[in-house]
Amino acid sequence: MEKMRAVCEDLHSRVPDNMVEKASSMAALHSLLEYHDSFSREVERESSALTLLRHHVLNLFLHPQTAASSTDTKHNQDNPCLLEIQSIQEKYD
Repeated sequence: MEKMRAVCEDLHSRVPDNMVEKASSMAALHSLLEYHDSFSREVERESSALTLLRHHVLNLFLHPQTAASSTDTKHNQDNPCLLEIQSIQEKYD
């Protein structure tokens, strides 16, 4: 969880700002486009990793005997790990 939190904070610190206005040459615009594409791929990759982590945590808490129980499902959705994963995922959206 700490690694995912650190990656999320790192991505937020590197969000491209309004550098388009500052980019005056074609080379600068091309460089900015490459950076944006790379950044977008990294965000997608981390978002996918969070989704996999969330599914893994859910699978750890769900047992075949209790999977249909609505009270256990409600309890699992209130789990701090799941809530933190959901919070990080919302930052990516």
